[in-house]
Order: sequence, then structure tokens, then C-alpha cells
Amino acid sequence: MREIKFRVFFRGKMYYPDEYNEYEMNLEGIDFINKKVAFSEYTDGEGTFIQECSFDKESLLYEEDLKIMQYTGLKDKTEKEIYEGDILLQRYTNEYSTVYYENGMFLAENKNEVIRLNLNCLNRLTEVVGNIYENEIVTTNQLIKKEV
Repeated sequence: MREIKFRVFFRGKMYYPDEYNEYEMNLEGIDFINKKVAFSEYTDGEGTFIQECSFDKESLLYEEDLKIMQYTGLKDKTEKEIYEGDILLQRYTNEYSTVYYENGMFLAENKNEVIRLNLNCLNRLTEVVGNIYENEIVTTNQLIKKEV
């Protein structure tokens, strides 16, 4: 069975639920029922609440730059986890594609085609090289870093 987990991009930084950095903001949790994301800061082992944001456009806590991405359950050639919003480099075609979720499946799309992401389409030549929030595909084989 596939592991269900998410990451969050917020104010120019990617946050993972299982990653904690002392003296920095950390992702505390995602509440899908109330459409909120909580961040906290850990100093000397003690948690300090910092901020709660919403991804509900009707909420007063709504943050437009809060993006939530789901893990696909797949890994690239370097064993890096593949999430929605990731940019993949297909080494056999030397083209970039972006990962997204639609109609119950994860897809990767480039200029020429859309493919369903599964273990058969991923091989030792597929690599996560960035994501759509921090990078931009200029042409099918050129990637640049965004100013965030």
C-alpha cells in the first residue's frame, strides 16, 4: 500500500512533516477538515506555536502562496520521493515534465505527451530536478531557478 504524506511550499520554502530544524519554522500539521496548516518553531527541544494558515479561500487566514503537494508513492533514480509539482528530467529524451494529480491518478506532462506515473514508466533514467514553485521550465530541455 502507498504511503500517504504531504509537503507544503510556503513563503519561498518547502516544508516536510518529518523534517524539523531548530530555530526555524517547521510544518506542525495539515488539517484537511478545517483546511488549515500549522507551523511551529522548536528551540531547545520546546515547541513554540508560530502561525496557522488556511488554504480555504473563504477564510480570514487564507494564504495564497500556501501550496500543498501529495507524495506519489514513487521514487526517482536517486531514491528521492516524487511529489505533485515536481519537475522530472527524463534522461532518455532529455526533456522535463511536471507531475500533477487528476482523476485519481498522478500524471507527468511535457510538451509532447502526458503519461500516467507508475513503476513501469519510472526507471533509472528519471530524476527529480526541482519543482514548479522554485523552478521554471523555459523550454523542454532548459530549467531555471525562480526568484522567490
